Amino acid sequence: MTAEDKFAQLLGQGFSYVGGGYLEAGGGAGGRAGGERHGSTLGVSGPGAGGAGTAPAVPILPHTSAARKQRPIVTGVLDYFPDAITLASEIEVSEDDDIVECLLDRGSSDYRGPVSVVAFRRALNLLNLELGCPAYEDSFAKLEPFFDAYGRALAAVAEHSFAGNEKHNPGEPLRHARSKSTDQENAALRHFLERGGTDPELGTLSTAALVWRLGVLAQIELEEQGAPMARGARL
Repeated sequence: MTAEDKFAQLLGQGFSYVGGGYLEAGGGAGGRAGGERHGSTLGVSGPGAGGAGTAPAVPILPHTSAARKQRPIVTGVLDYFPDAITLASEIEVSEDDDIVECLLDRGSSDYRGPVSVVAFRRALNLLNLELGCPAYEDSFAKLEPFFDAYGRALAAVAEHSFAGNEKHNPGEPLRHARSKSTDQENAALRHFLERGGTDPELGTLSTAALVWRLGVLAQIELEEQGAPMARGARL
């Protein structure tokens, strides 16, 4: 089921808008519906978002070969932070998860795992909302539905990987040269404060850069806990 289909289905079931562009059962003050949370938190406050009663505008992935090459989702996302992606798909998040608090508590864990992974997933929701797509709170049983949910956001992150490689390794195969950019925490907070804009150096979305930094931070923490080094990383 597409995001638009899910949106229409929820409206037909009596859901209505509440503050911040979220859907709630019955249109009352009784809280969000349990059991329909997966995909029912549909934020539409980002650019291109529709008004009440309309489905979010969902950007499509590029059709031209040149544009697709600049969004290498496998080599620029899966190969950069594979374990962070996998764990992020398996956890639940909510609006109560605070990215800045996660940065403050970096290196620690809660019942879901490293808080850096929580921040990574939360940032993906922020990027989805910015792109006019739903934010998802529940866990995903497999990576396929996770990529269905966050495909456009991850494409934007892949674009940031491509642009970063052109900056640090011009003309060379895509890889994450970790030694050339190590200040993940400070850069992540800077991109958080600049979200909604574009990275002045690379021209990519600042929120995509935020996701990228948090993905790297989470991946490195997981490697320190025993995960193998990411395929696309170089020291």
